[in-house]
Amino acid sequence: MPVPTQDDLADQDQHGRAERVLTEICADLLAVDRVSPKDNFFSLGGDSILGVRVAARAAKAGVHFTPQQLLQCRSVGELATVAVIADADTPPPVPAPSPPPAPEATPAGPLQLTPIMRSFLERTPASVGSFIEVQTLEVAPEIDGAAVRAAVDQLVTMHEALRYRFRRNSIGWHVECGDTVDPTIVDTRVLPPLGDAEERAVIVADCEAMQADLDLGRGPLLRVRHYRRGRGRPGLIVVLVHHFVFDNMSIVVLLDDLDTLLADHLAGRSRPASPRPAAWREWSRHLGAMAQSDELGGELGYWTAVLRSGMASTPPRGSAGSAGGIVLRDLDPPRVASVLTASAAEGREAATCAAACGLARWQGTAGAAMMVEGEATPTVYRPGGRGPSVGWFTSLHPVVLPVAPGASVREALPAATDAIRSVPNDGVGYGILRYLTPGFPAVAEFRSLPEPDAIMLHGPSDTGAFDVGVGLLRTRWDFGVNLKGPVASWFPLIIATAVRGGSLRLALASTSTYGQEELAALADEIVAAFAELATE
Repeated sequence: MPVPTQDDLADQDQHGRAERVLTEICADLLAVDRVSPKDNFFSLGGDSILGVRVAARAAKAGVHFTPQQLLQCRSVGELATVAVIADADTPPPVPAPSPPPAPEATPAGPLQLTPIMRSFLERTPASVGSFIEVQTLEVAPEIDGAAVRAAVDQLVTMHEALRYRFRRNSIGWHVECGDTVDPTIVDTRVLPPLGDAEERAVIVADCEAMQADLDLGRGPLLRVRHYRRGRGRPGLIVVLVHHFVFDNMSIVVLLDDLDTLLADHLAGRSRPASPRPAAWREWSRHLGAMAQSDELGGELGYWTAVLRSGMASTPPRGSAGSAGGIVLRDLDPPRVASVLTASAAEGREAATCAAACGLARWQGTAGAAMMVEGEATPTVYRPGGRGPSVGWFTSLHPVVLPVAPGASVREALPAATDAIRSVPNDGVGYGILRYLTPGFPAVAEFRSLPEPDAIMLHGPSDTGAFDVGVGLLRTRWDFGVNLKGPVASWFPLIIATAVRGGSLRLALASTSTYGQEELAALADEIVAAFAELATE
């Protein structure tokens, strides 16, 4: 038997450290006594949201991997083998191919917008200032306004994306990073005794007023109000943040960091704010570096064919001068298929297939073309994970899903799933070609083709997972305040679904292309398609 070298022993020690970190974090978040390296995270009850939290906490301990690697590995021990080991709070090295530059303290020069930002600005330039995300958090009664202010100040120092400014000049948009924290972004309001409806009305009115404090160009892009609600009652923290620096998974990072900072304040601990990896900055630069790559050139024909195929499956335009409309529908738990609450990828695929079936039946075509979000899997265009960073890391791409006339949703699901999974590199290349690659003749022809009218958005199903492992904060989804009106005008037809509390919520919106009656008829078809998933 060969004698182990010093390098072999070092590797074994690193692997053992990674296993210890991962098993302890998984046990804590899954609320189990012990997790073995042989255990599968998802078999123990984990899901995609907790996966983001595991990755974020492990990164703080110097064990770096992506949530997608967690999904791909069969055991915690296997994940420890592929993880990159570094010092605690140190960003991981970015693997090949074409790694972006090493992180720097502050961006050297302006950063370019990602394709999804350019898409939004191209379609709804007048609405970009009001593209606001609102998160309502319940906070322990012992947390006062001073603690919230100190924690938010540190949060903004830690996450450079919260200090971004989006500036426009005569040749286009770019991103700059501010150096200082705006002291006016946090305040406290004392609420008198109010009923639930009255309290909600006060907070909604406050959010609408605070929206005016956010400015995409001058800043800030974050506004926080702490509410004191009387002795012994939990307080509330309402966070308004521009969607250009905050996506659905950013709430996991925000909750973890804010909870830790508040706990430090409560315990009298003082520690310097450790900057989080500038993951969005590095990703933006990497997308630009790939804009003329051989890998991307090989996808041009694929995406051109997808758009041409989609033109034959485009929904019929509504009547000229339509006033638009919004339709909401709910599907009760007994009629919601269990597959919709499965892993994030499987549930999103099933939801996309059901929506495509409803859309195809409504328009009378043998397929449906839609814009969908990527799965954020590691690819040549996304070589590194986001880590414990906030930002808008989403990508969009078109899919054309086949739906044979008369086929049930279950019958259509295999072919639809295959079409979704066969998309090259998680669809990121589509946006690069559309918005970042120089306009060579072949690219110009591709860009002249219209995108699908419909965009499909499917939200996370297990909102309770956002609060797992968090001590002083709780998300208040029942207190949701929606200020993202511009989403309704992003594409001619918005199809949004989410499973909450076992029920399916469907929302259809169109600002001017489809009227209320057309949307209602489409909603009937989509709800019927979702119901088929549970009855077959």
